[in-house]
Amino acid sequence: MDPQNLPTETYATILAWCQKHNVLLNSYSPFGGPKGAPKLFSDPKLKSIATAHNATVSKVILGWALQLGIAVNPEATNPKYQAENLDIFGLKLNETEMAILNTWKPQL
Repeated sequence: MDPQNLPTETYATILAWCQKHNVLLNSYSPFGGPKGAPKLFSDPKLKSIATAHNATVSKVILGWALQLGIAVNPEATNPKYQAENLDIFGLKLNETEMAILNTWKPQL
């Protein structure tokens, strides 16, 4: 993705617009697809939050979306990753972590 064409909105502003207009936000391919996932999974902010919860970055991303009421459609063909993606319901991010994720802009 061309850095000049990156979105300027944060996830929080997009979610606020959707909630205001009664639009269900759906996070299709929340890991950025095959080209974006390696960069996403190595992001220092996400890795720090994941480490604090003894979790994976993918679990943090899905847990964050779940806490906000965002529908997610993670792509995973590997049964191990599919099981991991389903194991998000015990994760509870704190207010500080949620604030970090709500204002975070991915560098894909």
